[in-house]
Amino acid sequence: MTVVRPAGRGVYDVAVAGGGPAGAATAAILAGMGCRVVLLDARDARVPHRPAPGEVLTPNAVPALAALDLLERLEGDPDLARPLHAIVRRWPGRPVETEPLIGAPGGRGFVVDRPRFDVMLLARCEAAGVTVRRATRVMRLTRADGWRLGTDAGETVRAAVVVDATGRAARVARQVSARRVAGHRLIALCGTCDAAIRAGTLVVAAFDRATPPGDPAAGGWWYAVAAPSGLSFALLGSDTGDLRRGAGRDRLAVMADALGLPAETLCDARLRVADATPSRLKLACGPGWLAVGDAAASFDPIASQGLANALASAPEAAKAALSMLECDATPALAYADAVAATWQRTADIAPHYQPRVFERS
Repeated sequence: MTVVRPAGRGVYDVAVAGGGPAGAATAAILAGMGCRVVLLDARDARVPHRPAPGEVLTPNAVPALAALDLLERLEGDPDLARPLHAIVRRWPGRPVETEPLIGAPGGRGFVVDRPRFDVMLLARCEAAGVTVRRATRVMRLTRADGWRLGTDAGETVRAAVVVDATGRAARVARQVSARRVAGHRLIALCGTCDAAIRAGTLVVAAFDRATPPGDPAAGGWWYAVAAPSGLSFALLGSDTGDLRRGAGRDRLAVMADALGLPAETLCDARLRVADATPSRLKLACGPGWLAVGDAAASFDPIASQGLANALASAPEAAKAALSMLECDATPALAYADAVAATWQRTADIAPHYQPRVFERS
């Protein structure tokens, strides 16, 4: 891979497309390495669009949080994050399993309020010297003396290296014809409510597949956790129509009973349907570009790795981008191999995983 490092005023070493945790963390680390970095965020994270479920940060994210000087903020602001001490798993026909996080590398986890967390990360970017352009979407990408990124405002941003942090859509990678590999189809019905369950514990449970055929609670799984904004929960299955219809409500009632809550607590909560299908880029880098976070690989939520991996992989992604600036592709290829290997490991532990892989253009 040969990278052209264009010179001139208003030209950046690295342009990061996407202002979520993966993009923001990678941008902040690159700026700390001395790179000229611009981050283009299609949203304005300072204006929350809707109440968001809490998201889990497992201990593997702690080193990246420490490198970004964010641990004290998480530990000291209960509106931003709550401690996570253990994961409890309830599988039909098996004893309940409790996994304490204190013994894992990193020693602790968190449940974060995602909108507040994103605002904090972008502020950290600006403090590191990153040029942050909010409400700016990348529309076009062309190679000409480096990269030229056309925005929805009619501007052209120039950079030597582009980092795709646009989420599962991988909008930048798709413009350079990168292909995506997907696993088992998975749809999530997510919600938040004011109910209280045991703090510091993530509960993960499977619906009983042995129930009679036609029972709406058969198959699939769910999770629930106490977040700063209240109880955050989701149920997951393979049929979006099934979840939108009465079966989704019946499964929420089963969840509520398992949590010791009235059925209407979950059934009457604000709900949304989301695509949770695990997928990854076939190769998470190419000449002059690489992908991070969900753009590189999105995980089955049962692994609790989406947000944690976005942060944990940012230091290696930043090193790979810096090496591209120095015309060394080896770290980028090693990073892409690590992305694929991590995705495959998490796919293998999903209890309902089906070994079916296909490509989507």
